[in-house]
Amino acid sequence: MKGVLGDLQIVVEQHSDILRNNALPFRVLIAIRTLGLVISPIAAAYESVALLPFQLFTIEVWRLITCHFVGPNILLYAWTVWSLHFGTNLIRQNNCNESLLKIYAITQILTVLIVCGAAYGLYAVAAKTSLLYETYIVDMVPLNCAVLVLIKQTYKSEFLVIKLQIVLFQFLPDTILLETSFGRIKYTHLPIMAILLISLLYLVGIVRPVTILQGLLAVQISWTYLRFFNTQDSEGTCGDSSEHFVWASLFPRATQPFFTVLGRICFRSLVKLGVCKRTVSKSGFSDISVSLQDF
Repeated sequence: MKGVLGDLQIVVEQHSDILRNNALPFRVLIAIRTLGLVISPIAAAYESVALLPFQLFTIEVWRLITCHFVGPNILLYAWTVWSLHFGTNLIRQNNCNESLLKIYAITQILTVLIVCGAAYGLYAVAAKTSLLYETYIVDMVPLNCAVLVLIKQTYKSEFLVIKLQIVLFQFLPDTILLETSFGRIKYTHLPIMAILLISLLYLVGIVRPVTILQGLLAVQISWTYLRFFNTQDSEGTCGDSSEHFVWASLFPRATQPFFTVLGRICFRSLVKLGVCKRTVSKSGFSDISVSLQDF
């Protein structure tokens, strides 16, 4: 009997290690999302799993889960495949699968809930019904943006070598992608670049306006969670208080002073609401000090 239990424990540990260290969960998500792309052109199937904001409080509660996996836009689908495969492989070097899946789920679900709340608010304030009754909340845009925020957080060092299965990458976080009159666009600006690209795609009619809202909310939600709430297993700390990961660093350097001030105002408001806590310094000079770099 002890031998059977010992063998069972070994099997459980092996399967736990597989789920923790390989890409199987993310491949499953890609497969489900691919199935969602296939059924999206079928009106009856699409309407049975997609989510309109007013349906959030109906008995069709499954829509809150299924809406993430459907959507007919092939470009957004390709972005999701990239995020779940290549993008996730980049950030899995410093994050376990459980942590990534948790961040993805939080970002996806909270984004949907806030968009639905905004739809009700718009209806209550301005009697606008298009977002509430006519706009489907679908696709994994929030997850895609969360991956970009994680990439920004992960690559802090000046040089970081990432070994994937076949290819060896040397990733330079400070590499300049684009020179603009507002400053240099770097790899660390990927989240805001994604929002700008989504906005351009909306202007040419490729994506819907709600996609911009999804992206903006997802960047803020994922950044807030990683900054203040995500538990660092290796260090036992909660959140990421590094100067590299301040909110203003999401934007080009020339615009950072403005966003630093805006971030401090928002941070103080969140502290008063009890959402975030002020950073406590453990150095010996003072008992408590407030970090102005929190946002």
